[in-house]
Amino acid sequence: MSLKRKRNIKLVGVFGLTAVLLITTGWSVMADIEPVGSGLDNDSWRLDGAWIVNVSSALATLNHNFTFTAQDQDGLLYTAVIEHSECSATVFGMFPEATHQSDSVGVAAKTGEDSLEYTVLGQGIKQGGLADEVVYISVISGQMRLIDANTGVGEANVAYYLASQDSDHDGLPDADQKPIICMSCNGTMQRVTLMAPAETTLQLPTPPADAPVHEVTIEVVWLTDPWPAPDIHRNLGDATLRVGGKEYQGTAVDSDYNYTYSTDRSKGGFRRLVYDFGELGLLELWERLDGEYKIIDLEGGHRHHEYEFTGWIIQGTGAFVNAAGIIQSACEIDYTWEPGIVPTPGVDPIREEMHYTSHGMVRGIDLPE
Repeated sequence: MSLKRKRNIKLVGVFGLTAVLLITTGWSVMADIEPVGSGLDNDSWRLDGAWIVNVSSALATLNHNFTFTAQDQDGLLYTAVIEHSECSATVFGMFPEATHQSDSVGVAAKTGEDSLEYTVLGQGIKQGGLADEVVYISVISGQMRLIDANTGVGEANVAYYLASQDSDHDGLPDADQKPIICMSCNGTMQRVTLMAPAETTLQLPTPPADAPVHEVTIEVVWLTDPWPAPDIHRNLGDATLRVGGKEYQGTAVDSDYNYTYSTDRSKGGFRRLVYDFGELGLLELWERLDGEYKIIDLEGGHRHHEYEFTGWIIQGTGAFVNAAGIIQSACEIDYTWEPGIVPTPGVDPIREEMHYTSHGMVRGIDLPE
């Protein structure tokens, strides 16, 4: 602490979810569970390791990563670090200028066989030019009760201070300062333990270490006129592959997709896109939509969409059997309806035209001489 008697920040990081502290009412907590640690020695309750903290509310359920590292051999004092993996840097608009949330660091002390206190401190950061800027300081303090060696429940308070409330810029709010807002929260904590390996679902190709690396461009045009039957997503598209200074013609089939649709944000899920370049072979690309999904125009029986993908080459035959790479793709789609018809779910367009472009560096394509 600073010699000028900084505020005694006794915050508990175990439930330090800076992002959810404006909506703490109604959180589901295991408050009625009684500890079962009587008769166990202190070593049975050591905190060392990685934990997942869960706090839920009427508006959100958020998880954060929590790590304890022992500072003594007896397991009584620990360094505590929270990685705010799910958070709102602005604290749901309370600090709109903040662009990201730092990790929170602090200390945890055992107060009994099945209990501890903890304090962690973090910052809300505004991205700057030469250097980032601290917008607020968050201080989280609380207590936790261990239900068993791998599970805990507890309560905490979180206090927010403006950066200006740290007049000597030592990273701690001044002792005479009161927080802008201070709130309580509850939650649960689960230790990360060993888990059996999951079953492999994607077998990635393994190109030789000395395999050539090529700049690859794929362009596809789909024209669906009239709109296909409901059990057909899209017919064959004309595909052009440019690689190694050569150009190849083929077709593309869009299949095996599982998107979660939205009109203004990214879609979730993956799709598998298969290209057939004849004698050159088949190329299979797994893609995830990771850019903004835009509806550019919606009038007069016309609608224009744009979105972006990141893809991985998963399988192939012929020249692509050992090909691996990351592909960035962009897509534009135009839909046409009968004039005067408002497009709604269940009212199919009469025509769809799709332009699709992919580009990336791919290792292991075995081009013919």
